[in-house]
Amino acid sequence: MKKTKYEGGIAEISLTAAARNYQLVKKRAVRPVCCVVKANAYGHGACVLGTLFEKLGAEMLAVANPEEGFTLRRCGIQVPILILGYTSPALLPEVLEHRLTVTVYSLEEGRRLSAAMRGTRRVLTAHLKLDTGMGRLGFSFPREEDALKEVVRLPRIAYTGIYTHLASADTGKQGVAKTTGQLLAFHRGVEVAETVTGRLLRHASNSGGILDYPEAGLDMVRAGILLYGYLPGEVIHPLPVTPCLTVKAPLIAVREVPSGIPLGYGGAYVTTRPTRVGVIPLGYADGIPRAAGERGCKVGCRRGYAPIIGRVCMDATLVDLTDTGGAPEEVVTLFGPDPETSASAYAHALSTIPYELLTGIGPRVKRVYL
Repeated sequence: MKKTKYEGGIAEISLTAAARNYQLVKKRAVRPVCCVVKANAYGHGACVLGTLFEKLGAEMLAVANPEEGFTLRRCGIQVPILILGYTSPALLPEVLEHRLTVTVYSLEEGRRLSAAMRGTRRVLTAHLKLDTGMGRLGFSFPREEDALKEVVRLPRIAYTGIYTHLASADTGKQGVAKTTGQLLAFHRGVEVAETVTGRLLRHASNSGGILDYPEAGLDMVRAGILLYGYLPGEVIHPLPVTPCLTVKAPLIAVREVPSGIPLGYGGAYVTTRPTRVGVIPLGYADGIPRAAGERGCKVGCRRGYAPIIGRVCMDATLVDLTDTGGAPEEVVTLFGPDPETSASAYAHALSTIPYELLTGIGPRVKRVYL
């Protein structure tokens, strides 16, 4: 790689791939799509990806908290934005100003928000959340049926939607019974809420639901990891999505090291032959997991794949270039469409999921949009 003004890692993000993924999701779902852009659009850049999905016709965007919603509005995004998590009553003036839709997931939360709205002469737009098996947020139905009946009558809150989250839709055939049970519980809860609110926008499908449970499509689907090019887990009916993001970095040093030399923290790796060692200016602060070398992860080089060796440092990673060659300023790649170095490959080696790796790519890795 020739010298540039930026000497660290970059994340090249293909908007063409993201747009294609959106169209694949839209075609499969045959429903309006809510695009989940929380956690900086899974590390891809919420403003850029949110703007793209809005232009492609997304019905709604979803974020984790109010601050993420404020950021999208400051970027000029106009499509409805749903906050999936907690909204502090103290932030309601800004929530109203930015036209965000909150989630009410408990009677206590509903009471706090309703009380904070007194005297404003305004109405807070909200979606109800039912907990049908995730055990995280939401009215547990039918155990909290009375609380649900009370919360929908609280003043100054206008409910426009109701949703749940499918906990096992990404676990293949073993998740069918639980997912079917969740949907049945959700429909019963919807009936209770709508006796007071009237017809609400109903949504339950996450990425796994979109792929394997067409009956969960309802009025809208919520697409997350599929948009960024990865399957959500073990699914029965996959979709040929393409990873949008490729992390690249230059080799900043290459050293010839004799056999028997310990490398990195703790000397956890010891060379077993004369070794050509490359140094990449990315570490666990940038999203390369500390254990990547000990779990057999690789980076892509011009002439093959170089294994990561030793424990990844905060700001640097060592790779074995003995078999691939490599010189300072040459580029190596990871977390891209290549199956050998994709986020899925890393996730498999590290016993985790691509979500964790993508959202862990730090701000020092410059995003570049193609």
